[in-house]
Amino acid sequence: MSPDEVNHSQVGNVFMLGVGGVAAVALSAYFGRYPVLFWFVVLALGTAAWCASASTFESFMAARILNGFFSTVA
Repeated sequence: MSPDEVNHSQVGNVFMLGVGGVAAVALSAYFGRYPVLFWFVVLALGTAAWCASASTFESFMAARILNGFFSTVA
């Protein structure tokens, strides 16, 4: 793989940081801050573990994109 192809996982992650921030604020207004923080951190940990155990690049990229969404509260 070329370095440009590998960098696509970073682009998806950074894009989802913005989307996750908007979602976290909206969900926090409805459910409260602490439950949203807790579940986003739990899911961020899960997707980070998925990144570490991914056996294909497609799986790794999907995990990185979801990790960006849930890591925004950290």
